[in-house]
Amino acid sequence: MATLYEHYNSGDDEWETAHDSFWCAQTFTPSATHKVGSVKLLLRKQDNPGTITVSIRGTRDGGARGIIPGLADLCIGETNGNTLPEWPAEPEWREITLGVGYILEAGTRYAILVRALETSGGSILRWRSDETSATYANGDFCHSDNGDDDWYARSGWDFMFEEWGGPTNPEVTTNPATELRNNSAKLNGKLDDDGGEACDCGFEWGETDAYGETTATESKITGESFFQNITGLSAGTLYHFRAKATNSIGTGYGDDEIFMTTIPSADPTIAPKKVSLELIRNIEMMNTGRFYIDKSGNAVYESRFAR
Repeated sequence: MATLYEHYNSGDDEWETAHDSFWCAQTFTPSATHKVGSVKLLLRKQDNPGTITVSIRGTRDGGARGIIPGLADLCIGETNGNTLPEWPAEPEWREITLGVGYILEAGTRYAILVRALETSGGSILRWRSDETSATYANGDFCHSDNGDDDWYARSGWDFMFEEWGGPTNPEVTTNPATELRNNSAKLNGKLDDDGGEACDCGFEWGETDAYGETTATESKITGESFFQNITGLSAGTLYHFRAKATNSIGTGYGDDEIFMTTIPSADPTIAPKKVSLELIRNIEMMNTGRFYIDKSGNAVYESRFAR
């Protein structure tokens, strides 16, 4: 179900037109990272303005009035302007789906661009606005009268808009295992981005990178670390594990990590294992940071990468 994010949807007292080379825009700044899927704009028409094109575009860093002419659209959609209410009838909150959408970053300024390129004669699109007491603090009313060559902003004015979207897949990091024992270990991870909602965080683990075992999970949000203790391991054994985080959209996985359980120095209950001289050398090189294991489980030695 879509969630309403940035919006300014009350207090309209005027309108501005989009037609031919006259384009309109409203900048906005999301407070949470999310994937925008659609916008709703308060619109009506005069005559038949044809296809209305609406898009999301990036802006100049930090600039309240920073629409960059000619910058590529991040996502785009269309609606049939001929089916809008005819002025002076009451305007309609028209929803425009923006293709596959786009992930908007919290604290970054974007712009909703509106153009009616098929207009002719007296055909125009009217976008409702507040031009006397606008209170939207995270963006500006903007317009271009030469088809995206130049943009101008009006402080204290804002268009009526709603920006709708939903969470994204989470991003998670697998951190090295700690507290290694002959039969137990502590697995560590960090939730880098929860995608817009709390995530269930845990681990997959096993003797190969096919894993086969999972831990319990705990609820975390962006920036929080998590861990799980696993027991019942075999001494002197190499294990793989990776962190994972799940929200309502999907599951994100961290990179594969490895660890080796310890071997008690004098435990007669543990049968000795056949260990090759090459494995002993590899373990020594791993412990001294002179090689790493790639994603396929292959050792990449000191001579093959720069430290």
